Amino acid sequence: DGLSDPTIPNPMASPQNTTVYTVTGTTVSGCEISDIVIVNVIPFTAPVIYGSDACQGLYDFYIYAIKDATCGNTLWFNGNISEVLAAGPLNSSNPRFISFEDSIPVSAANLGNYQFTLACVNTSTGCIGLDEFDLRIIGLPTATFTADKTLCTYDDRTVQFTSTSNNAVFHYWQFGDPSTGDLNWDTIPNPSHTFSGPGKYNIALFVLNELGCPDLIILDDYIEVAPPNYFLPSAFSPNGDGLNDIFRVLPPNSANVLSMKIWDRWGALIFESENDNKGWTGYTPDGKPFDPGTYTYKVVIQLPQFSEPKVYTGYVTLIR
Repeated sequence: DGLSDPTIPNPMASPQNTTVYTVTGTTVSGCEISDIVIVNVIPFTAPVIYGSDACQGLYDFYIYAIKDATCGNTLWFNGNISEVLAAGPLNSSNPRFISFEDSIPVSAANLGNYQFTLACVNTSTGCIGLDEFDLRIIGLPTATFTADKTLCTYDDRTVQFTSTSNNAVFHYWQFGDPSTGDLNWDTIPNPSHTFSGPGKYNIALFVLNELGCPDLIILDDYIEVAPPNYFLPSAFSPNGDGLNDIFRVLPPNSANVLSMKIWDRWGALIFESENDNKGWTGYTPDGKPFDPGTYTYKVVIQLPQFSEPKVYTGYVTLIR
């Protein structure tokens, strides 16, 4: 029935609809007397403030009063409900009063926490509704990063990146290396990436703060990977001592050898291989050694920084 306690002298009544209450008093001698009280419930819907936190900027945005026809006049105030009521009456004479409009602009120029109170005052019924709203202006994110190295050798081309961004809760990296497929991007704050080959790479970092405000940084040619330090020796000595026993691209596996051909001094093709870097041992397939002397070679190598293979020709001396 909406009564806080029907057995006390002065209960609080909070009915949802118009309600007739009967109050009965009993004297110490047992005499009773009754009366009725009609609590007339007038339709009234309290207002609600609609808005959201915002990122710092030079623009204004709005917060809105959500209300219906029962609300009456709209009044906006700075501060929370307790501060507004303590400052004065709910009218334009209150020093915290802002506006009678259904929405008010809010500046996002300065960081901070702000409070607003919305009051609806129905002068016909005397009903008053209040709502308060806490609003934050937070900083924009700033995308910045570092790397443990920016100039890499071919053999040490894995780079550790570290985000030094401010106010960032989401990261999206691109490493400018599309040949690595899905490894060309990452979403953790501090990723590492192994670059596919020699060249210069643009690094991009996109960040969002908790409200979804973005920032982007792109550093052109930030990472450089040097070509592999490979070479073809001018001589080799296949004597089984484990030192320079094979004619091949050095260091081993530093390049993708598509083919190798060797000719003797009379122009006879004596060795041929494809798609490996095992090289020429200086022996025939049945284990017979070739004579010491100078031989001609042609080696075709595919390097990752070039679309077309490179052809190298020259002379190598076999030493016994």
